[in-house]
Amino acid sequence: MKKITLSIFALFLILMVQASSVTVNITAVNTASTVIPASGDVTLIDKLTVTGTLDARDMVYIRGLAALTELNLTGVTFIEWNGTGGTQGNGTISTLYAANQFPNSGMYGHKKLKKVIFPTTITSFGSYAFGNCTSIESTVIPASVTDLGTGLFSGCTGLKTVELQTIVPPAAGWDVFGNDNAPTKSNATLIVPVGSIQNYTSWQFTSSTIVEKTTTPVSIGGAIFTSDFNSSNPWTEMSAQSSVAGIQANASWTTVGTIDVAFD
Repeated sequence: MKKITLSIFALFLILMVQASSVTVNITAVNTASTVIPASGDVTLIDKLTVTGTLDARDMVYIRGLAALTELNLTGVTFIEWNGTGGTQGNGTISTLYAANQFPNSGMYGHKKLKKVIFPTTITSFGSYAFGNCTSIESTVIPASVTDLGTGLFSGCTGLKTVELQTIVPPAAGWDVFGNDNAPTKSNATLIVPVGSIQNYTSWQFTSSTIVEKTTTPVSIGGAIFTSDFNSSNPWTEMSAQSSVAGIQANASWTTVGTIDVAFD
């Protein structure tokens, strides 16, 4: 009887520490600190999807979610806030946080965040928005963004890829992609729209490796993958019908990278 009791107790503990994925809709600014806890144990939230309206005060709370690895802000609109209690410094500094801007130091220093998805309403980033987020690996900057600010990914040593969706490069200050000592190249590869690589000529961009995003069609089931999939022109995504059971590699291929496959 004792052995069975201990086994059940151990299983209970394992279930209790499982991470959680949470979706919340925030209808009024400065309420994240009450809306998000209502969804459950915030210490277990590792994937958070937010819709609605946020300002810099809400981002203070979200930044404090220590277990967070993925942040989806697709359905968010950032509202202007002018005052204290925001993400700048320790919150005691009165600061103007512009509308449709990801706030200054919004996620600064978060050590577990790996992925963030931005809303298409965002137009700019405040200074050091993701500074020292050492686990962040990749992100997509929407075409709506016209200003990357300063120090956007400063100190993000794990950053691998940043996709920029605008043909005309956004304005960019110092140390945007973690390249403090320009023109020393940063670790990140920048993926830009087809036909736009010649536009990305300033050192803020050329201090990183730049490649164009291919739009070559992919067929699965017959001839698969054309010869333009290579390290200098990598695919970053593809899709396949749900009837496809698997993808088999040809032994003669050379591995040059990985892609995500979305099944319809």
